[in-house]
Amino acid sequence: MLTMSKSLEKTTRNTLNLLEKMASDVNLQNESTLQAVIDEAEISEQQKALIIAKNSQELAHSLQLDKLITSVIINSPDEEDDEQEEQQPDQPETNVRAFG
Repeated sequence: MLTMSKSLEKTTRNTLNLLEKMASDVNLQNESTLQAVIDEAEISEQQKALIIAKNSQELAHSLQLDKLITSVIINSPDEEDDEQEEQQPDQPETNVRAFG
């Protein structure tokens, strides 16, 4: 699970919202519409230029995403049970016949 720091800056949040909108809104395939949305966005001029230039590495660096995202691993009870079952060796089966 990925979580974002509570101190996420407004510009970073706005930039991520803009990127999400760009990915999901088919109307933004039009260059002039896309340009208008980017121009209206409340993000830094540097980030606008990086988005227009499609420079994702520099954009991620400017947002400092590596410092904002942390990874948290949570094991559910079901997963823990599965792990324990996998670690136990299989016991050989024995056949017993009764003669009477």
